[in-house]
Amino acid sequence: MKILIKTLVVTVVISLMPIVISELAPEYDGFNLEAAEETKKKKTRKRVKLPSKKAQKLLQTVQPFLEEEMWAEAIEMLAVIGTDPKFTETDRARMHWYFGYIYFAQEKYDLAIIEYEKLLRSEGSDFKLKNQARFSLAQLAFIKEDYRSSIKYLLAWIEEEDEPSSQGYSLIATAYFQLEDFRNAKTFIETAIELAESRDIPIKVVDEETGEEVETGETKKAVARENDYLLKIAVYSELKKRS
Repeated sequence: MKILIKTLVVTVVISLMPIVISELAPEYDGFNLEAAEETKKKKTRKRVKLPSKKAQKLLQTVQPFLEEEMWAEAIEMLAVIGTDPKFTETDRARMHWYFGYIYFAQEKYDLAIIEYEKLLRSEGSDFKLKNQARFSLAQLAFIKEDYRSSIKYLLAWIEEEDEPSSQGYSLIATAYFQLEDFRNAKTFIETAIELAESRDIPIKVVDEETGEEVETGETKKAVARENDYLLKIAVYSELKKRS
């Protein structure tokens, strides 16, 4: 069982980096305006803050450097936002988000934490950007084995998220397991699995003519990740020992 748990924790830590690296940085060619309108419908009391047109152009220019992982060049370009008074506080909040993203991808965790914390304190950041930062801070805290901080950030993230993912609950469960708080671990891993299994996913088949997958129009229930089921087994095993 100890080997199983060690494997689970290592797997969780390894899985955190691709979440950040594969996350596309925000685009600004009309995307945010549409997103802002959708968000306003969902969260009428919260306003999405858009970067200035000057910042949008700069961020569009930076995008290819991020995709090619040309981190030094991206940082140099983004740093202008922090020194040029023509940029707004909202622009600078975006800069902190990007810096956090870059440092996380470079495994410079302490620097990433500093940038995300600056974003949370910034008056120019909106609820959506702040919540992205909270999730990233939770990931970083977990990697640094600061499990209580990871839980704190994730609970705040859940509070602000319209539809929290099962992955967030799973990470909380894993953090509680590391703290040997198995009752809370049980609660959160069961929630994670329940959320994952409640999703409907489209059934796809291979088109004989094109060879491509196409949706049939029917759906099936999703399943949770294998690690979630393994963690549930481990939690129940620990609780049984203590009963």
